[in-house]
Amino acid sequence: MKHIDTFLDRLNIYASAQAIGASQGCLERANKYSRQRAQFGHPIGWFQMVQLKIAEMATRIEAARNLCYKAAEQFDHGKKDRKMLSMANWLSREVAEITTSETLHIHGGWLHEGFRYRAIL
Repeated sequence: MKHIDTFLDRLNIYASAQAIGASQGCLERANKYSRQRAQFGHPIGWFQMVQLKIAEMATRIEAARNLCYKAAEQFDHGKKDRKMLSMANWLSREVAEITTSETLHIHGGWLHEGFRYRAIL
């Protein structure tokens, strides 16, 4: 039973890290697109609302990353704090959901792939 508990704790850390990686990818894609896409003679990243969305995404990702690192460090040192592991897992998944949604808003429902566009919705 102890091995299963250790496996599940490690799985929480892996799932948190994966969600943070997905969030970071969304942030990078939104940031790049906001510099390329022009509207009203300016890149959309020039507008405060887009800047606010990107800043909030970066802040949330950093908070989730720090909580994940803290939980992983405690796990590596043999401290099994299930509360910390659960909080890291929940926060990272919540941040992944929010950053995905905000990235779609910044893209306006479109994702750019080379010279082709494909609708998200």
